Amino acid sequence: MVNATEMAQNFERQPSDWTRSRQAKEYLSSLSAARGIPRGDLTFSRVGGPDKGT
Repeated sequence: MVNATEMAQNFERQPSDWTRSRQAKEYLSSLSAARGIPRGDLTFSRVGGPDKGT
């Protein structure tokens, strides 16, 4: 699993900046088709908790 919040902090960005991009949408759609995984199952968000982040 990847913590997108930690990765984005290095670039002074939010994970949602990436997920809204055209490139991310195309990538996730292609990954979904190639792996046979529903698009909605490729990412998840968690709000709060000890491991804050996306």
